[in-house]
Amino acid sequence: MVLAGLGLALTAPITSYADSEVLHDNDDVDGRLDLARVSHTHVDHRLVHTIRMQQGWRARVLKGGELTLLFKSGSRYRTVEIDYKRHRLVGTICRDERLSGGELTNCSKEVGLARPDGRTVTVTLWKRQVRKAGRQGYKWQVTSFLEGGEGECPRRRFCVDELPGVDPWIRHGLRD
Repeated sequence: MVLAGLGLALTAPITSYADSEVLHDNDDVDGRLDLARVSHTHVDHRLVHTIRMQQGWRARVLKGGELTLLFKSGSRYRTVEIDYKRHRLVGTICRDERLSGGELTNCSKEVGLARPDGRTVTVTLWKRQVRKAGRQGYKWQVTSFLEGGEGECPRRRFCVDELPGVDPWIRHGLRD
């Protein structure tokens, strides 16, 4: 009886998407913005992306660096840039036309940022900001960049880290 129920459960179609996923990165880059792991989840109509570094970092390290999330839904690209301005972190989301020879356009400050601890930043967005209408999901990636001499990144070097590494996209399915 139990085996019959288990067989039925295993053959039932999967109708929901994963609510969250965590990807880990090796300690592979010098500098304060060496990625340790990234994760995503969704709650109602909000998307939460968490970026954790290998070690602690102060927000002002972004004076000499950049933390970027790139989203792709269909043929639509959106970029979130996290910068240090006026003694705090600021997130901006823009339409990204750079892959087709354009630039960042239609930028908005509708990005929620939080620092739950000294190694982590959490980015909160609305689904409509990254998902193309009619699509059930999106892809995303994280890039950190430091100029030489900033936060243990050796002088005359650029320290860049990306997640994921080989496949440039993390896939995230969404429920409506």
